[in-house]
Amino acid sequence: MKSGYTYIDTNIFGILACKPHLLDPIAQFLNDKHQKVVLSEIQALELSEYVEKISVEFIQILKALPVIISKPAIILYEEEIKSYPNERNLPLEHPILNTHPEFYFSLLLKSEKLKLHRKNQKQDAQKVESMVKQYKPNFKIDKNKTLESQAELFAHHITIQHLTKHYPKETLTIWKKYNKIDVKVFKTNQIQGLVNFYRYYIDNEKPNSHDHADSWHLSYLPYCQYAIIEQRLCSILNRIQKNNKRFTNITVRDNRWLEKELLQLY
Repeated sequence: MKSGYTYIDTNIFGILACKPHLLDPIAQFLNDKHQKVVLSEIQALELSEYVEKISVEFIQILKALPVIISKPAIILYEEEIKSYPNERNLPLEHPILNTHPEFYFSLLLKSEKLKLHRKNQKQDAQKVESMVKQYKPNFKIDKNKTLESQAELFAHHITIQHLTKHYPKETLTIWKKYNKIDVKVFKTNQIQGLVNFYRYYIDNEKPNSHDHADSWHLSYLPYCQYAIIEQRLCSILNRIQKNNKRFTNITVRDNRWLEKELLQLY
């Protein structure tokens, strides 16, 4: 059977580092489901800040679980454009760093260059609140429709904005050739747009710095079969699957599943 992918966010790695008794059950689960754990660039950035404190524990995690180092998120965007009008259907594995992924990822976490990127990333994250306040009024809510029914339109706008800003030539080529742009092919932007609509329009949440990193984590989820993530984001994704019938290919669970239900299974 072909292996699939499971995404475990940074908070969950922290739980596994503190509760090593969970490693064997999660390893058995991944083996039974033929899954590989995705190690992404944003996880490396976030974990680099704590690697000195949990280096021994994290090495044990890497040894216990079947892991792969993924391509950077920006490569996923580019692959989606190149595959148009078909959906992206390529491996997530980085083409070079997967001969010994646990070794390369350990080196990456200790990189001084990565620590500098983490510093810059945290500075960018501080701008999230002001950006949401600035741009939120641009999308006018139709009071005659349910909020959930307007999530797709918001995700459409977000996707088109991203494409025209970052890939103008490719977007124009697609438009000239097909006379339309099927935004659902661009799953990375679609899932980001839907989550942000639920977060800021439906739930009316106050933006915080963690939302910046969530956008990068989300990029990988459409190409995974399972995700174990923090409760807030898990709840939003479960509602998107129910209300908008989107991204139902992925089973999303939070830390409560990891610490309770998984132990009952294994």
